Amino acid sequence: YKDSLQQAKSDIKRKNDNISKSGKKINVGAWVISILIPTLILLGLFYLRKKRNHQQLSLEVETKKTDISKLNEQIQDKERVIKSIENSSKKPYPSNLETLTEREKQALEFLAQGLTDLEISEALFLSPATVRTHLRKAYAKIDAKNRAQATQFVLAHHI
Repeated sequence: YKDSLQQAKSDIKRKNDNISKSGKKINVGAWVISILIPTLILLGLFYLRKKRNHQQLSLEVETKKTDISKLNEQIQDKERVIKSIENSSKKPYPSNLETLTEREKQALEFLAQGLTDLEISEALFLSPATVRTHLRKAYAKIDAKNRAQATQFVLAHHI
């Protein structure tokens, strides 16, 4: 009788140990599942949101590139129109006037842009006195009495 009682106690103890071990396994498994699944879901949602944002940004970049190319085309069209207006409104250099030297032409072009003698001299790498000489000779050739008349002549004629 004692042996069977002892045997029953050891069987019960073994079953309790198995149940508690399997219970720990279930608890650890449930813990892993309760943490792992929501984490995977969140990671998936973050990935999908990032992918969607990337697609939206890519679409916006392509749209902006298209807009920029259209604007560049419009700018080129406007520049062509401006050049054609400038070229059509300028008169040829009068044949009865003495021909300008290259330096006189350069000095007059800078003069027409509104530069001073000192600024023209810096641009042409000449002394201010040399620039004044070139301008004085150019004034005589184009029959201008001052800077304003010389500027008007340059803007009205191809030089």
